[in-house]
Amino acid sequence: MLACGRTTYAPVASEKQFYAIDSSYRQGDEKLLSTLKPYRDSLESQVNAVLIYSDVTMTKAQPESALGNMLADIMLIEVSRKYEAVDVALLNYGGIRASLPKGEVTMGAVMEIMPFMNYVVILEMDGRLMQQLLDHWAAKGGTPISGARFTREDKKAVDVTIGGKAIQPDKRYKLATIDYLADGGDGCDFLKNAEMRMRTPELVRDLYVTVFKQMHAQGISLKPVLDERIR
Repeated sequence: MLACGRTTYAPVASEKQFYAIDSSYRQGDEKLLSTLKPYRDSLESQVNAVLIYSDVTMTKAQPESALGNMLADIMLIEVSRKYEAVDVALLNYGGIRASLPKGEVTMGAVMEIMPFMNYVVILEMDGRLMQQLLDHWAAKGGTPISGARFTREDKKAVDVTIGGKAIQPDKRYKLATIDYLADGGDGCDFLKNAEMRMRTPELVRDLYVTVFKQMHAQGISLKPVLDERIR
């Protein structure tokens, strides 16, 4: 009968103690710290691993920047190589959260630049929707882009070229971007009208990590590129 009964437990007393978080504070006990040390050391070694070297410090800026241009160019090239050829690659300006340092570029630095778990996607759209996308970013001051060029005028994108040719309203274009934008983030609700060609399993950040490692193995460093793709 006792085994079939329900036993309820409740605290009968509690004690509190306050610790000053200053130079005298010592976190954890030695046994716990000793247990965690191998994991902490492994994580630190991964975060501090050098992926590549950069010739200069690169910061984000509008309408374009060396950092944004590099990230967009790499996305255009790599998505076209690994998945399918795309005409334009575009990232959101707000998604870049830190500068890329001169000299050693570590895994930790890349994680600071792109801290979000965004995935690479490929969309297909006609020239009218592409124009709407470029107008959107012209009004917001510019954003990292590759494959397209335009001039900002009255918060619109004018003199637009894609692949060196004037944009055509009825032509179909393929865009490499991130799932956050494809799902309507940063004011891009209209992108939900695009055709989803592919939602890849690849994190945007991982794409750059892989490319940086490959470039480093070939002795290639990161160099700034500013070419007035957005004016």
